Amino acid sequence: PRKEKFVVDFKAFKGWRPPAQLAKDVASVPYDVLSTAEAREIISGNPKSMMRVIRPDGELPEGTSLYSEAAYKQAASAFDELIEARLLIQDEAPHFYVYAQQMGTHRQVGLMGLGSTQDYLNDRIKKHEFTRPEKENDRVRHIETVGAHLGPVFLSYRGRSTIDELVASVLVSAPTVSFTAEDDIMHELWAVSDPEIVQHIQKA
Repeated sequence: PRKEKFVVDFKAFKGWRPPAQLAKDVASVPYDVLSTAEAREIISGNPKSMMRVIRPDGELPEGTSLYSEAAYKQAASAFDELIEARLLIQDEAPHFYVYAQQMGTHRQVGLMGLGSTQDYLNDRIKKHEFTRPEKENDRVRHIETVGAHLGPVFLSYRGRSTIDELVASVLVSAPTVSFTAEDDIMHELWAVSDPEIVQHIQKA
């Protein structure tokens, strides 16, 4: 049996997803890999992009800080606009999401769910890097203002055949979403709603 200190909460959640045919337009790169000018260029060319929410400074006057009150309010407003335009639709029931990226012959597959900040604070989730307080505070403020967490945190977990088998059982079906981005990386997503599979993943 597993030692108690390695048991963590991992839960399904009600994700916000674009209609499959619009996923490529809505998807964006992470917020912290672009300058304001680059974000502004993406937004001006594609108003459907999630970039509007994660880089709100791209729609604000030149010189507006990403960490300003105006930026957080703009992020919340842009998120609401995407919902109103039905570019983002929330799942009615809690799901897990299997997510695959493929670049050339290399493919990596992950499992998306909710982790517990309490498990992190209690050292059940091991820290792998030091993070700056100003960045932590910014992300917390963004989550609280927008009402959603839009930047996944990458974690690894102790390998278990049970989880591998559950993920494999999902991968045999057609993906819910599939597209190839401009950088030639293919993205695939499976929304896992079957209550039995959801329960098994959560337990595992």
